[in-house]
Amino acid sequence: MSARICEKCGTENRGGANFCSACGASLPLMNFEITPPPKKSSSKYILYLLYGLVLMIIGIAQFSGGKLFDGVWKSILGAYCIFLGVKSS
Repeated sequence: MSARICEKCGTENRGGANFCSACGASLPLMNFEITPPPKKSSSKYILYLLYGLVLMIIGIAQFSGGKLFDGVWKSILGAYCIFLGVKSS
């Protein structure tokens, strides 16, 4: 424990003392700051959710033989290529 300073006479007292060893005045209670835990970023969880969703869509497309999302898949791939600035065939 850290030393406690008497507010009345300024004497440094041992950490567990309740009264000043010099003047006998009551020492103030030790203040402890309670800090809340840091907030977790929700953007990381959203990114993992989107990543899982993409993997699930790819898995469904693979198990369906690629025919289930044929038109949709080409549209998504075309939009992604436009976003990246790549020419799609």
